[in-house]
Amino acid sequence: MTKNIWQSTLTHKDITVESCERQYEGHFTLDKLVIKFKKFNDQWSRPVYREQISRGNAAAVLLYDPKEDLVVLVEQLRIGCIADKTIHSPWLLELVAGLVYPGEQAAETAIREAEEEAGVKLSELIPVCEYYNTPGALTEKTSIYCALVDASTLGGVFGLEEEDENIQVHVLPFDAIFAQLVKNQFLTSASTVIALQWLRLNRESIKKNKLDK
Repeated sequence: MTKNIWQSTLTHKDITVESCERQYEGHFTLDKLVIKFKKFNDQWSRPVYREQISRGNAAAVLLYDPKEDLVVLVEQLRIGCIADKTIHSPWLLELVAGLVYPGEQAAETAIREAEEEAGVKLSELIPVCEYYNTPGALTEKTSIYCALVDASTLGGVFGLEEEDENIQVHVLPFDAIFAQLVKNQFLTSASTVIALQWLRLNRESIKKNKLDK
């Protein structure tokens, strides 16, 4: 095992939550916290006021066809983009992704969402990474996976009608979409950028392992 080059000397015992008041509860929750934390000089801070947004954790999966070198991404309206009039469209092209249900593991979410959003049943996942989306305020942690698929039969419109989802599946050459990413011509989510960069580093070994079977 590779030795960690950094680990904080501060832990959960070095922060206290003085109070937590629920300000809003809907698709996400907003809490107002008063905290104290130990500073790097070993002194304790004064009471600090912070807002914390929670909506659970998420999982995302990059669907990749190693034989044809194709990636499968999904297009849907993203509410966080509609206020940005500088972009061409608030419909983004992203990984299959969704929120982790209570009692569900992130890998189970990735498998469920792949069927709901792209109509593909997965049996095996390759872990890519985990990261915090916006740790300055948001509790959400995203787990990214890669799954190997046969993209020849994929395409169409999917999503759960009861959740008003309307999701278009796109099958694209990896080199073409990655070239757009490098040229800053592909505006997408952080998870999609991370997954495509990971695939750029690992696809040759993935293709070799897959094709050797």
